[in-house]
Amino acid sequence: LDGVMSGGFRRDTVNLLVGGPGSGKSTFAMQFLVNGVNEYDEPGVYISFEQTDKEIIKDFAQFGWDLQTLVDNKKLIIITYSPEQIEKILETGGGSVRDIIETMKAKRIVIDSLTAYTLLHHDALAQRKACIELFEAIKKRYSCRQLSIVDIGESDIEKILDCGRRAASGWNKQPFDFLVLTETDRIDKLSTAQEFISGASVVIAI
Repeated sequence: LDGVMSGGFRRDTVNLLVGGPGSGKSTFAMQFLVNGVNEYDEPGVYISFEQTDKEIIKDFAQFGWDLQTLVDNKKLIIITYSPEQIEKILETGGGSVRDIIETMKAKRIVIDSLTAYTLLHHDALAQRKACIELFEAIKKRYSCRQLSIVDIGESDIEKILDCGRRAASGWNKQPFDFLVLTETDRIDKLSTAQEFISGASVVIAI
């Protein structure tokens, strides 16, 4: 992945990881933190809206990651918050999250998942605004690389297709059709010609 991205994630950036349920988003995110500790001595913070720290440590043990040791050595902190708590923390300037990040000098942050956070807001505009405020708060205050996780569902695909259908074209004829692929085997076959889509949960061909 680092080779495809010309070196990986840039420092002080926010990166959104999108995929369907079970596509490996959380695994990818935790590997991002574990690799940061083991290879670059960069402490990390994993903020979960859905699982406790004990559940997370147990689930990821199958990959050979001794997360408890990383936690004991203060190289990794796993925090469980409700989306409501995170929103209140941001309103007060960072609070306990800020203190944790500054104390351990964290360089990497994962928020799992952004989908749960956006459920606090009922319309698309409010959701987008909340995400931007969250990302900007982290970038300005904490100087970290952040990885956020979001599920992609049928409604998201419909929004993308609707934008495509509304796109400008010669004489406004919209001379194109869209093919949506969600089957893993078909995407894998297509990736033999277009390697960059390998592992994608959804592919939209025009």
